Amino acid sequence: MNEHPPTAPELPEPPRSEYGDPLAVIGRFTSRTEAADRGLVVLAMGFGYWIFPDPAGGWLLCVEPAIADAAREQIRRSARENAHWPPRMEDVAVERRFNLGALAACVVVLVLVHLATGSQAGASVLAAGRMDAVALVAGGEWWRAVTALTLHADLGHLVANLGAGGFFAHFVARRFGAGPGWLLIVLAGALGNGLTALAYYPQAHVSIGASTAVFGALGLLALSGKRRGAGARAPAAVPMRRRLLPLAAAAAVLGLYGAGGLRTDVVAHAAGFLAGLCLGWAASWLPERWLARPVMRAATSAATVVIVAAAWWTAWWTTSAR
Repeated sequence: MNEHPPTAPELPEPPRSEYGDPLAVIGRFTSRTEAADRGLVVLAMGFGYWIFPDPAGGWLLCVEPAIADAAREQIRRSARENAHWPPRMEDVAVERRFNLGALAACVVVLVLVHLATGSQAGASVLAAGRMDAVALVAGGEWWRAVTALTLHADLGHLVANLGAGGFFAHFVARRFGAGPGWLLIVLAGALGNGLTALAYYPQAHVSIGASTAVFGALGLLALSGKRRGAGARAPAAVPMRRRLLPLAAAAAVLGLYGAGGLRTDVVAHAAGFLAGLCLGWAASWLPERWLARPVMRAATSAATVVIVAAAWWTAWWTTSAR
């Protein structure tokens, strides 16, 4: 029987251009799209490229032999520079659920304060805690900006603020987390009362109610569309109309519900809304990873309680000393 020596396997011919010129393979890719993306680097160098099916599977990116080494180096450099692009959105666990316990505590505190001020002895508490423009600005009684938020004229006033406040606080807590959200609401209300006092001073003006904080919460939400943490896309990438939509909606709510009725303090509502806008804009630049830390949620929750308690303690101590 005649035996024939084994023959070497045939090697595939090198790719050639449409003109028959041999080409150099500078990359093998699993998809044509990936090969085309790398080919854009070659185009940016001012040269052409070719893509052929790989007999072994995948796709071959080819260029003229004279530029093969330079093209490979440029593709490697481009891959290094774009290794972290597009930036990854933060994978954080900001507490998006509304904290019913915090809302319940808020309701209990406001109801108890309302019951306490409704008695004969409560008149002194009301006088010590209400927002008084002259006392706050000229007398330096800063606590009134906070204590006035917990006082209400009647049950209807209390229920209205609890309903609207709970609604807006729900979305503030979903945006910033329960602890930071409640702290921002209290700060917005207090800052709004301070601005109201400055607007009325030296004219005598007194007011009570949490509506300043309610509209502060609305202001916090108005700029929520500009929220960005580390890794979020830049504001310029968001269409202007989308960034202005929450602000326009909040302004509409302010106009519809914040400027009607003889007992409505329009200045306080506008001041609370403005304070919320400023605080919301500042808070929108805080990294979500920072807000998501349990210690931060606990610290901001404690700070909210301390601010309200310290304001009432100061009011009580000052009134007792007189």
